[in-house]
Amino acid sequence: KAIQARRDAKMRGGEGMLTDDQWGAIKVAYHNRCAYCGAARAGLERDHVIPLALGGQHVVANIVPACRQCNATKGSKAISNVPMVRLLV
Repeated sequence: KAIQARRDAKMRGGEGMLTDDQWGAIKVAYHNRCAYCGAARAGLERDHVIPLALGGQHVVANIVPACRQCNATKGSKAISNVPMVRLLV
C-alpha cells in the first residue's frame, strides 16, 4: 500500500499530467494494441516506459498502452525496445 501511495502521489504531483484525450490519442496511435506484444485487447493499461520509480514522468512521451500481462511482467523495469510511435503522439 505504501508503494502504491507513493506512485499515486508522483502521478498527482507536478511531474506531468495525462488527460483522457491524450490517453485516447495514444491508444489510437497504437491501433488499440499492446505496445509490447501487439495484442488487441480490451482494457489496455497505461504503462510508464521509464517507470515512475526510476524517475520517469507521467507525461505523453513516457506512456504506452499495455495489456495487463505485459504491464505486470514489465513491472518497474525500464526497457529500451518500445516502438517509436510513442514519440509521435
